[in-house]
Amino acid sequence: MYCMKCGTELRSSDLHCPECGAVNGNYSSQKEKAKLSVVFRKKQRTVDLSKETVKMEGKKKGKIIVAVMIVVLTVCIAAGIFWAFLQNKNYSNTKHQSRSVSAITSNDGTAYFFMDEQIISFDGNYSSGKSTPDHSKFVLLSFDGSLQYVASVDSEPILISSEVDRIINITDDWCMYSVADKVSTENILKDMSESYRIKRSLSELKKEFSSSYNDTIADAKKFYKEQVGYAYSSDKGMDKVHVYNFKTGARVELGISSDGIKFADNSLTFARIDDEKKLSVYIEGEDTVKELCSIRGNGHISGISADGKTIIWSEEREYELLIYMMKDNVPERIARWKRKPESSSNTQVVFFDKGFIVTCRGFNKLLFSKDNEVKELSLSGSMDVNDILDDNGNRMQNNLGSTDFFYLEARRIKDYFASKLYKLDMNGDVEWTGFDTQSRYFIKGNRIFYKDEDNDFCVSDFEQDGISDSICITTEIDYFMVSEDGSTAYIVKAEGLYYWDTNDDTYRLHKIYNDFGGHSRIYMTEDADTIFYLTDMQDITDRYSMIGTLYYYKKGLEEPQKIAANVYTLKQNDYGMCSSTNPIIVQYSKENDYGNILYNIGSMKNNQMEVMIQDTISY
Repeated sequence: MYCMKCGTELRSSDLHCPECGAVNGNYSSQKEKAKLSVVFRKKQRTVDLSKETVKMEGKKKGKIIVAVMIVVLTVCIAAGIFWAFLQNKNYSNTKHQSRSVSAITSNDGTAYFFMDEQIISFDGNYSSGKSTPDHSKFVLLSFDGSLQYVASVDSEPILISSEVDRIINITDDWCMYSVADKVSTENILKDMSESYRIKRSLSELKKEFSSSYNDTIADAKKFYKEQVGYAYSSDKGMDKVHVYNFKTGARVELGISSDGIKFADNSLTFARIDDEKKLSVYIEGEDTVKELCSIRGNGHISGISADGKTIIWSEEREYELLIYMMKDNVPERIARWKRKPESSSNTQVVFFDKGFIVTCRGFNKLLFSKDNEVKELSLSGSMDVNDILDDNGNRMQNNLGSTDFFYLEARRIKDYFASKLYKLDMNGDVEWTGFDTQSRYFIKGNRIFYKDEDNDFCVSDFEQDGISDSICITTEIDYFMVSEDGSTAYIVKAEGLYYWDTNDDTYRLHKIYNDFGGHSRIYMTEDADTIFYLTDMQDITDRYSMIGTLYYYKKGLEEPQKIAANVYTLKQNDYGMCSSTNPIIVQYSKENDYGNILYNIGSMKNNQMEVMIQDTISY
């Protein structure tokens, strides 16, 4: 899950975002999850202890013999079908698109960019920074408000502006930033005293600041970042938005606040509803913001297409939720849903090649649009749509890749994990797949991997008329993960970590590690044969967080490799995953005098953690 404010990766046990301090709306303490409920039959394979041997890496070696007893012709046919889809290795059609990388800055102001295969650093007095999505340029913001960009690693920096408050967004050709009204050291220290991380009064902060820093705005911002953990930014309602063209050097002031902007995917194109309830749009590359219309209710932007031509928004009334779209420069209502006053009105939209899908938490309805035709659909037996997946089970990303149909994960009850799985085709027809779960599952190609009501690990085939009988691979598991290409499943059971090659019809499990106890974690990488994992978990005193020992494992290794102790987590890289060769490791260091946790940030070199940044409060 990710922070709704700044996009930082979160765990369910994080009460606050470690980057910006926002409250995690999905926070939950460690609880035992409800058991799975599946509505189709499970085939239990027969185990014969007199035949084939399974080799186990570790002190104990045993013999586990697996044979499938074929009794009737129908079972033969089912086994043949299952073997056929086991051989299908082309599970993934995901197109990973590189994205902008945010710099991690050290206490001395050095900015580090952790890319997929390299780490690029810039010495200076930097509070933040971003790369362009193609990683060819780097924009760096200093504590004194100077915004620069570097066209390549070896080029001299070019000044964009000297009065910048924050970097808002960036594309390969443009940068968007805000310029705020002047602030004083008093303003910064006052805002600092109101942070949830700071347990000192304003007078204490003033005394501490004056004893260690000069009375300058730059030093006050540096003091703020060192103590609070993220770069200082003034009240967003005071700033003004500017855009800068990397190619021409042109600067354009848009003259609006950055508050309430909703961007199109991978673009500076945005829509916004201002305080006067005016809907406006900005198209990347243009010099002005265009006002479109007024809205009457409490409005919320759902999304905007990459070309800026389609804008979806909702208006909240006392007993209604009205959903609109801009069509030929005219606002048109496309749905009117009854609502309770306390229910959500936060609509979401996913755009695809020829249309869009609109959903809203708390409604078992959705809107499906293709070729300018909008269709309202209902999902019986569910509360709302929890997720939209493509035909390979990947979470839908706007304007990225293609799909022949959609899977809709819909909540059955208030429990977050209780879901029904529907299939939505390109004609707007929706039907239940026959899958009904309260646990983790993965769809890869035409297969679904899941844990059933007996905590057994099972696999089923998606057939034209629904889901086939399931195959039980192994019993009594704790949890599992499946590689992106669907070729490898990593399974935790009986405090052991195993893997199964999913094209192996003997269902043989290979042991990776013993003593994989509670709260241990697996980190998948882009390489199906490689994982990292945290184990030997320990609580951080008086915290909701845990740390452990990080290990690296690749198929073929005799033993997992220990990378580092006291590790908090791994961060995702620029492709939205963990790198198998250059992981971003976040290691617990210590607590400072004020009770804040300090971290070391680094990567892997010669199977050991190499620390790049020491004792930082943010990462």
